[in-house]
Amino acid sequence: MRSIIYILTILFISACAPKTLSFYVMDESNINYTTFSFYARDRQNLIEQKAKLDSLIENVITSQLLNKGYTHTSPSEMYVSYKIMTDKTYKNQNSNGYDPSAPNGVGYPRNYSSNYNNQMNNNYVVERKEGVFMIDLYDNNDKLIWQGTKAYKVGKSTDIRALLISHIGLILADFKSNL
Repeated sequence: MRSIIYILTILFISACAPKTLSFYVMDESNINYTTFSFYARDRQNLIEQKAKLDSLIENVITSQLLNKGYTHTSPSEMYVSYKIMTDKTYKNQNSNGYDPSAPNGVGYPRNYSSNYNNQMNNNYVVERKEGVFMIDLYDNNDKLIWQGTKAYKVGKSTDIRALLISHIGLILADFKSNL
């Protein structure tokens, strides 16, 4: 059942990537939880950078849920799980007018000049990471209560910490406050 929900979520997100998507699996009015904690994670095998990122994500989620009136304790009534699914994408860029799909058949600029060879060396590849950040909330019987997702695209100059903090806030804005 979880795999079907994940697949449907990813398909829906790809159709409306810039938006945040969330849904309740059960009737929102029946959610009367007051406490939360995180599922135990094996951090011993994480490299230092991923361990720091993991800690940042948990701290931001904790802060957001505390601001909504929930209490962080273990054991709890609600458990938090999160995933970052990512893939690399590449896009060819050029600054010289070369277009391999040009209708003139050869894809080169129509105007040739003495600077022609230098113009052809301006192609470059932009590498980006695209993915989905997903937060799941489960009850103490491992039944999914709520799921929120946000698609993202990052380049080399993107501040990952700021992006995650922003996305966690956007995702959890859709979750019911306990105040």
